[in-house]
Amino acid sequence: MKKIIKIILLIMFLFVVCLAAVLIFNPFDLRNKIISSVVNNYLQNNLKDYQPANSNEDANSSAASIVDNPLLSDQQEKMLTDMGVDVSKLPTEVTPEMQTCAVEKLGEARVLAIINGATPNPIEILKAKECLNK
Repeated sequence: MKKIIKIILLIMFLFVVCLAAVLIFNPFDLRNKIISSVVNNYLQNNLKDYQPANSNEDANSSAASIVDNPLLSDQQEKMLTDMGVDVSKLPTEVTPEMQTCAVEKLGEARVLAIINGATPNPIEILKAKECLNK
């Protein structure tokens, strides 16, 4: 019985170490792929008629297909498009509820920086994804 518990604890420890390595070192761009998968899954379940952008597109056609969303800077659109998010399906105006939610999730200083054109990192996108549905 002790051996089984030791094996289970060893497996759990190795899983935590591997997860930490992915989050810290981002090998093979796994962190961004995992986060984009979570964000696209959330958007697909909560936004009407949302379909993720085709991830099989090459970089040239992806850059050419960037849609002007009035809320996003070019860098923000490129980052979201690279993550597989279809920016044409995102909201084009911010409601007071969305802004309040984002301030709660990210803090007022970071929200103001993003509004002024700073590009949010994948973790911030993951934290604030619920705000898109407000």
